[in-house]
Amino acid sequence: MESVRVDRGLESSASSLSENLTGQVAVQVTGVLRNLAVSPSHAAAFVSSGVVRALRVTAEAMSAGVGTASGRPSAHPSSEEVLLNVGRILSKLSLHEECQVRTSTRMRIYGE
Repeated sequence: MESVRVDRGLESSASSLSENLTGQVAVQVTGVLRNLAVSPSHAAAFVSSGVVRALRVTAEAMSAGVGTASGRPSAHPSSEEVLLNVGRILSKLSLHEECQVRTSTRMRIYGE
């Protein structure tokens, strides 16, 4: 019985480590994208590659898991960092006309 408890503990630790690493990678990737979003020459690539849409979908999906109505913190602090980076990326991209058009088109379609 004791070996079963140890195995379950290791599985739980491995799962937690995997989630933590995934979160850290997501923070780093969105950080790189944030830095790329500064250059006006990259705006077209963000739109044509579908990154703008993917960022909006990511933000919508992740925002449901960050925090709660009671104000308790998220189980995964990296989720908050990723959302912050996504917001910063979209903010920088919104300075470029091509990205504004893409965002406003989507907003009209969904009535946002």
